[in-house]
Amino acid sequence: MKTFVNHSTDPYFNLALEEYMLLHWQGEGEVFYLWRNLPSVIVGRNQNVFLEVDLREAEKDGIPVVRRISGGGSVYHDLGNLNFTYLAPYSKENLNNYRKFTEPVIGVLNKLGIPAEFSEKSDIKIGNKKISGNAQSFRGQKMLHHGTLLFDADLERLGRYLKINWEMNSVAVRSQPSAVTNLKDYLPEDFGMSDLILALTEAIVRKTGSNIIHLRDEDLQAVQKLKEDKYKSWDWNFGESPEFALERPEARICVKAGRIHDFHSELLSDAFNRELKAALTGVRFLEKEVERKLTLTDERTAKEILDALFGNYK
Repeated sequence: MKTFVNHSTDPYFNLALEEYMLLHWQGEGEVFYLWRNLPSVIVGRNQNVFLEVDLREAEKDGIPVVRRISGGGSVYHDLGNLNFTYLAPYSKENLNNYRKFTEPVIGVLNKLGIPAEFSEKSDIKIGNKKISGNAQSFRGQKMLHHGTLLFDADLERLGRYLKINWEMNSVAVRSQPSAVTNLKDYLPEDFGMSDLILALTEAIVRKTGSNIIHLRDEDLQAVQKLKEDKYKSWDWNFGESPEFALERPEARICVKAGRIHDFHSELLSDAFNRELKAALTGVRFLEKEVERKLTLTDERTAKEILDALFGNYK
C-alpha cells in the first residue's frame, strides 16, 4: 500500500485532489491517506444543497458548501474531524464493501479501548451514536472509498448547518439524521488528534509495508486547476442539485439546475406575480439574488417571501 501526506485543510483542494487521484493519477496499487478540512459542509454527489443545508447559517458564518463525487449524505467537517481515503482497484469484491474498508479503522479504535462497531450499510458507531460515515465512487478500473472520524468536532455547528427541509418536493438523495458523538469522549484527556493520526498510520500504512509517494508539481497544479474550475464553482456545488419544488402559502417556486424556473406568491396580485416571475426566471436560487429582485414589492412582503423560501427550516 502507498501513502502520502496531505497537509492541506482547504476543502475545495482536498475534494479536487480525490477526484484527480481517482481519474488521473498514473500510479498503481492501493493508496491510503489521511486529511482534514477547515469548517465546511460537504454534500453527496446526488444531493440537493437547498434541501440539506441551512444556507443562511452557513453564509453567516462563512462556511463553504462543497459537493463531492461520491454518494451518501451531507457531513460537517472541521479540524476536529479526521478523514481517510482509500484508492483501490475496482472489483466486485471492493465495490459497496464498506465493511472491508472500515474494518482496519475499527481495529485501531478497538485497540485504543473504543467499542466501535460497523453498523448498518456504511457507518461506524459506538452504541447507537455515529462516529463515521463512509461513501464510495468508481471510475473505470479504480475506485475511491472515504470516510469521516469525529474526534473532537463541533457538534453544535454540525446540527446548526445540516438541517433537512422535508417540505421540499425533490428526487434528491436525502441524508438520514443520526445521533453522533466524538471519539475524544472515550479516550484519555491527553490523547490528541496527532495520536489518532499516528495510531492509524502505524496500523494501516506501516503494517502493510507502505512506501511514501510524492505528488509531482504537475499533479498539484492540475489539482489546483480542478479546484478553481470545478470545486469552487457555483454550477458544481449548487447547480448540480436535482430539480425541486417548494410550496408554502407565501410562495410557490420551482428550481431547476439551481435556477428559478417558476414562481407564484399568494401575497401578490396577478399582475405583480407575472412581473416578478419574469424577473426571477433564470435567477440563481440564492437569497441575495432573489432579494434584489424582490425590490419590486414592498419591504414587508419581500421579507415574508424571503423567510418562506430561505428561513430556518421547521
